[in-house]
Amino acid sequence: MIYRPLFHFSASKGWINDPNGLVFYKGYYHLFFQHNPDSIVWDKMHWGHAISTDMIHWQELPIALYPEEDYENDENGGCFSGSAVVVDDRLYLVYTATCGGVQSQCLAYSDDGFKFEKYSGNPVIIPASGVHDSRDPYVFSLDGRYNLLLGFDGHIERYSSTDLKFWKNEGTFFSFGRETGTIAECPSIFKTGDYYYLSFSPISCGTEGCNSLFVEGTIENGRFVEHRRFPADCGPDFYALQTFPDENGNRIGMAWANGWPWMRDFEGFGPTGAEGWRGALTFPRIYSVKNNHLYSYPVPAAEASYKEKIIDKKMVISREYSKIAEAADVFHLSLSLDPGCGDMPSLETGIYEDGQTNLRLLVDFRKLEAVLLEAKENGDIIRFFSAQIPQGKFSIDIFADRASTEIYFNKGFSSFSINAYRIDGFTGPWLRTLSGEMEVDVKLFI
Repeated sequence: MIYRPLFHFSASKGWINDPNGLVFYKGYYHLFFQHNPDSIVWDKMHWGHAISTDMIHWQELPIALYPEEDYENDENGGCFSGSAVVVDDRLYLVYTATCGGVQSQCLAYSDDGFKFEKYSGNPVIIPASGVHDSRDPYVFSLDGRYNLLLGFDGHIERYSSTDLKFWKNEGTFFSFGRETGTIAECPSIFKTGDYYYLSFSPISCGTEGCNSLFVEGTIENGRFVEHRRFPADCGPDFYALQTFPDENGNRIGMAWANGWPWMRDFEGFGPTGAEGWRGALTFPRIYSVKNNHLYSYPVPAAEASYKEKIIDKKMVISREYSKIAEAADVFHLSLSLDPGCGDMPSLETGIYEDGQTNLRLLVDFRKLEAVLLEAKENGDIIRFFSAQIPQGKFSIDIFADRASTEIYFNKGFSSFSINAYRIDGFTGPWLRTLSGEMEVDVKLFI
């Protein structure tokens, strides 16, 4: 098997994790990412760099930030995550530098988007004595000033500035309990309609199967007031979400297509190390609010990448297995049906089965719940994840890209992101019901 995805970004070699500094600048989308070019494990972090015109097909460029200054030159540190902002046609990168257990915030800039110079006055934010974890600055505008969110243990702090160089600590912006997690990694925020949507990835997140959270709320007196919270994705491989505006003003988000256990235990890497790389990013998603619900669905170029239409027909599905393809690991399977009032048998969509393990999606229209199962051939469940689905007309879109699989319900009402590693001799995808029959509109693209 070859596991490198065709349409999800991965570096040509080495380790990657968090997406950083997502920005549209001078005709290109710029993607920066946490990168160890010298090894397939996390180590001294660099900022890798790639550009694209459609956010799916990326050209990898030379490394943007090397950890070579005194404040970041550390074998267990380097240039950690951050964000980007364009000011007066200059591109600024704001990032965490780590050295000797001290995490400070630093600035670099470019006038062409390709060559970067670090600010001579770095660091621009130095943590209080004894504070170890303060990282992943995200810059946004609020009340006519630059604002910066910074993740701490149990809370997020806000800073303000007029020039990106001198920052004032405005105090705690948002706090959360231990049941949510510990360090608020990779905070990000945007406003749509009446509400702000604050996202972050709390280490050891207490929500099973969720590594990144959204909190909907308002900003009052400089503090974030929570109205409700929900998972950014219900699968295990969606972490360090960062959002940014595209050239048309749409809010786009990308995440690391893995989860914190990879970093904490260095386990579950999968077999990609044999190919000289580890880590990929999710599809970029467009975020929008419909009927007071935050939707997310891949950018159009993702769907367009699956070019050949294999199936487009109505199918009557029963308990007998209906093969959709003999053996496909790169496909877009689109299903649509009308379960009416919910009196409909449960639908099983098989993604693959390889004689050792299988990956299956079960949709229960009575409970309005979807369950993603990875199981052994003998039926023992390895892991499972659940997501809410809406009532009424219903659709499923499954994007398989070798080891990376993303699943969306009703074009982004909820979603799963998961890595699963087929072995040679696999079969799938397929459809069947757990009882009775149903009619489904089936489209398959490869």
